[in-house]
Amino acid sequence: MNFKKLRNTIIFILAGCGILLGIFMVYSGAQKLTPADPLYEPQTPPFKTFVAGAGIIEASSRNIEMGTLYSGLVENIYIHVNDKVKKDDPLFRLDDTQLKSELTFELTQIDVLKAQIQKAHIDLKEAQDQLTRAKQLKHTSSLSKEAFETRAFQVKRIESDLVILAKEILQSEKKISDLKTRIDLYTVRAPIDGTILQVNTLKGEYASASSEQSVLIVMGAVDTYHVRVDIDEFDVWRLETDKRAIGYPRGDPFTQIPLTFVRIDPYIIPKVNLTSDVSERVDTRVLQLIYSFEPNHYPIYVGQQLDVDIETSEKYEN
Repeated sequence: MNFKKLRNTIIFILAGCGILLGIFMVYSGAQKLTPADPLYEPQTPPFKTFVAGAGIIEASSRNIEMGTLYSGLVENIYIHVNDKVKKDDPLFRLDDTQLKSELTFELTQIDVLKAQIQKAHIDLKEAQDQLTRAKQLKHTSSLSKEAFETRAFQVKRIESDLVILAKEILQSEKKISDLKTRIDLYTVRAPIDGTILQVNTLKGEYASASSEQSVLIVMGAVDTYHVRVDIDEFDVWRLETDKRAIGYPRGDPFTQIPLTFVRIDPYIIPKVNLTSDVSERVDTRVLQLIYSFEPNHYPIYVGQQLDVDIETSEKYEN
């Protein structure tokens, strides 16, 4: 009997705890959650009517991705990131030991050929003298016809050898020229005056001429920055190139960068520069506009994204 009373008491206690827990959960769920503060305040549009686009900062020369014409081990790197270089300054050099060995061999060969030509000229002079004397003796009948023909043949043979040696000299000189050109191409040089933005190779690494390998060096002219702005094809009709444009660095709504129009790339392309915005469309095509600005007064870098607002005429908003 006491056991039944104890069991009923436990059941009532557990039921009461369940009711209290349910009331607590309902009360907790009814409380309003305080929204989290945004990471940064959105910028206030500077224009009454505008078109918005996403921009990527690039060098005014475009970002030049340096590769190599030949594959090989990197023997030396002459530059570092942020270095300023002039056109034709060396950037890096591949191991050209084998080519230099081939060049040394060809230079030796051409010296041998030149010595052979020099000896052949001496032999030719001697053979011509003998042939001249043979012609004089021929009239006196003191020299047989066979001996005369032998000396004439000797002159022709040496002349033929000289022609062959001259051709071999030309071939060897061409090989030497080709080797020198290739050795020079093993040193990759700056195509323009600019600044080194990235170095993605190290001394001793293998540099491939294949386009599948990552870019070895990125450089460009950065005295002036360009901004490549993607404008949705649905907004293209509202654009006017003589209107003002303002750029904002991502996460910094207080920095406004006045942009100067440079040009339009007159070809609409699939959108490739994504911003990770939840409302962003990725199945659209864009027109790219190029703007410029002087980077001296802003802590901003090549490759950085800008939110860009381009002023439009109010007539398009009616």
